[in-house]
Amino acid sequence: MAGELKVKTSGGIGGVVRTTSAFKGKVNRFLDKIMGKDCDNEIPRKELLKYGIGIFGQNNSCNIMGSWFNYICIFVFGFNPLIFSILFSITRVWDAINDPIVGVIIENRVSKDGEKLRPWMSRTAIPIGILAVLMFISYGDISFYGVTVTQNVHMVFVIILYMVYDFLYSFQDIAQWG
Repeated sequence: MAGELKVKTSGGIGGVVRTTSAFKGKVNRFLDKIMGKDCDNEIPRKELLKYGIGIFGQNNSCNIMGSWFNYICIFVFGFNPLIFSILFSITRVWDAINDPIVGVIIENRVSKDGEKLRPWMSRTAIPIGILAVLMFISYGDISFYGVTVTQNVHMVFVIILYMVYDFLYSFQDIAQWG
C-alpha cells in the first residue's frame, strides 16, 4: 500500500518485514491483554485515557508543589526557615489527620445520580488550581486598610492556604484512586 511504513521486526539481513498495520494489530492485542479486554467489566480506552490524563495532571501539580513550595517560601519570600519548617510540619500532621476523615466523608456520601467519586474530582479541581496560584503570590508589599502585611502574617497566610489546598487535594486524590 502506498504511504504505509514498513517496519523490520526481526534481526539479520533476511529479516521479516511487516507493515505497520500488522504491528498495530500486535500493539492492540497487547493493550487488550494488559487493559483487560477479556474481562467482564471492561473499561473503555477513552475513559482510561481521561483518567490517565487526570492522574498525570494531578501528580504533576503535586510534584511542583512538593519541589518548589518550600524553596520559594524560604528563598524567594524570605520566611524564617526554622519557623516555616515548624509550621509546615504541623501541616503534615494535619494531612495525616484529615486523610482518614476525608475518606469517610467520600465513602458515606453518594450524589443524586448515584456517583460516589466523580463529583469530588470535578468539584475540587478549580479551587485547587486557584489555591495553588494564591500560594505563590507575594503578599509582602500589600496594605489592607492602611496595615501593611508583615512577613510573619504572610507566612501564616501561606500556610493556611496550603492547609486548605491539602484538604481539598485529599478529596481529589482519594476520589481519583478510590
